[in-house]
Amino acid sequence: NSPSWTNAITSLCALDEGMMGRLENIKRSYNALTERLGDPDVLENTKLLQKVMSDRASSEEVVIAYDEYTGLLEELEEAKELFQDAGDDPEMKEMARAEMKEIEPQLEPIEDKIKLLLLPKDPNDERNVMLEIRAGTGGSEASIFVGDLLDVYRKYISSQGWSANIIDESTGDDGGYKNIVMEVKGDSVYSKMKWEAG
Repeated sequence: NSPSWTNAITSLCALDEGMMGRLENIKRSYNALTERLGDPDVLENTKLLQKVMSDRASSEEVVIAYDEYTGLLEELEEAKELFQDAGDDPEMKEMARAEMKEIEPQLEPIEDKIKLLLLPKDPNDERNVMLEIRAGTGGSEASIFVGDLLDVYRKYISSQGWSANIIDESTGDDGGYKNIVMEVKGDSVYSKMKWEAG
């Protein structure tokens, strides 16, 4: 690592050293798994290949976020150095200040994302879900609202690359649904939908 990168970690990083060390280990493991995908022994063993691909995929989102974060830290450190080296040059100082202002607000959302990604996984996170939407009191308006809500969920399900099958449905008298039950399948369905209650 370069001296400027070391400075960036110590002076700018809001994630603690333990977390940064853990992220470095995850990245090393990810890179090793990427290399294994080119190993003929792995490529010839379907079961092993699937395991390597699965292990790599499970850490890919963390690695992408970490790379983005460290890239921003390096850019911020360079901007700070430019500001310090500018001396009495107001244009150079202003350029460096503008760059810092642009970078700094981007750090916190990525830090929050990384912290979330590093939380222990719920063993149920990879399960599929049964999604039930029921009309409340309100007659036909409530049934139409269920239909609108179903459209919202279908768009979200499609955006995540999941699939949904209607298991049971009861249509409303004036459109919409009194009740609808869908099975939703795909990667990390439960982890993203487990709070959808109420």
